[in-house]
Amino acid sequence: MKLVVACPECTIEKDLTDFFGSDIRIVSALAGLLELDAFEYAESFNSFVGNEAIEEIIVFVSDQCKVLEDSMLGNSNQNISSFRMLDEIILTNKKELLSLPDRKHRLNRLMGFTLNKEAADIAHSSFVGAKVQEGDILLRTFYKIDGDLVEYSFPNFWD
Repeated sequence: MKLVVACPECTIEKDLTDFFGSDIRIVSALAGLLELDAFEYAESFNSFVGNEAIEEIIVFVSDQCKVLEDSMLGNSNQNISSFRMLDEIILTNKKELLSLPDRKHRLNRLMGFTLNKEAADIAHSSFVGAKVQEGDILLRTFYKIDGDLVEYSFPNFWD
């Protein structure tokens, strides 16, 4: 069984089933960012992954994501953890983002930074991270850009 972590603001279920097949479970998270540092949320996520016999976790973002766009424009809601995480990603990588020629390039790079963060958070989470490191769960990241699905290669977090 596959688990797809996707932002409800930038994708619809039909796109996900077209891309990844009908045998999937979907977890909605703004900008594809789960709040795995909150114990209760991490515990629920771990239970869900175990109970659903998840063999593959896919983190998915799209260039149509309003949440990413709003964060880039400084229109984020600080009461929502995903926006706080995005603001931290943007602040950390501000120099690189500002060096890019236009909004589209900045958004594409922000998608990569976001996928890196979520992949790292999952890889380092207690139960699920151990399963990923042992090879029992495959962790993959994808983004949709100009209508095309592209697999994103994230760094090896275990070296």
